[in-house]
Amino acid sequence: QDDNEEEEEDAFVEKPPNLPEALEMMRRLHLFASIEQPQLHNLIYDLESQLTDIYLDSKAVKQSSFTDYFS
Repeated sequence: QDDNEEEEEDAFVEKPPNLPEALEMMRRLHLFASIEQPQLHNLIYDLESQLTDIYLDSKAVKQSSFTDYFS
């Protein structure tokens, strides 16, 4: 019985979103804030900026030279 419950719990472990999905969530949070909670915009902008920096940094690591940009 206990083993079965543990297997069910493992099956429901949520996988974290990838960076583009997280940025899409930020876009949707801006929409929510526009309608429901305008005071959240600054916080959302800060988080979005940090996620964008992470995204750009991850792209810079993959692109080691100028010519890699056009590959």
